[in-house]
Amino acid sequence: RLVIHYQKTFQRDSTNPEDIRKEPMVLLIGDSLSNFTSFNRIKSISEVRNIETGEEMLNHLKNRPYNIRAHYSIIKNYPKGKLTYREPIFADSFEYQESLKNYEWEIHEKEKKYLNYHLQKATTYYGGRQWTAWFTAQIPLREGPYKFGGLPGLIVEMYDSQRHYSFKLQQMETHNPYVNYIEI
Repeated sequence: RLVIHYQKTFQRDSTNPEDIRKEPMVLLIGDSLSNFTSFNRIKSISEVRNIETGEEMLNHLKNRPYNIRAHYSIIKNYPKGKLTYREPIFADSFEYQESLKNYEWEIHEKEKKYLNYHLQKATTYYGGRQWTAWFTAQIPLREGPYKFGGLPGLIVEMYDSQRHYSFKLQQMETHNPYVNYIEI
């Protein structure tokens, strides 16, 4: 099991380039599943599991030192070839499934270094945007942030052509108390 921390940076309103937000995200990788979600969301769920009263819950919600902006989880189930997008809505959740995508990546010769990794550039189109990924074959996982994957190595950095959304690897861990939340 592996926990990969990314920094998600996004422009909330495309007409306001000053409105830039950040959120720590994690990619939890298990034997046959992966889950991409907000680190703060997992941290909050972990804390809530120890709360016993309504008063404690209110105190937790009022006093937690972090915000959760991304409430979704993207679960890739490789044996079934399915991707599940799940987002809580009040006491229920919105969920849909789709087939795991085989992105049409164009791998370029351009390279760079980041955190002692040799990265190679790749591009694809998804959701009406061109995306640039920097991946490393030094970590032979065909994984990446959000719904992305399928390159011959872990996606370390990813951004769309307008830089409205970007994801950048911060650190990796093999032992993390939140790894049990892979199916959240």
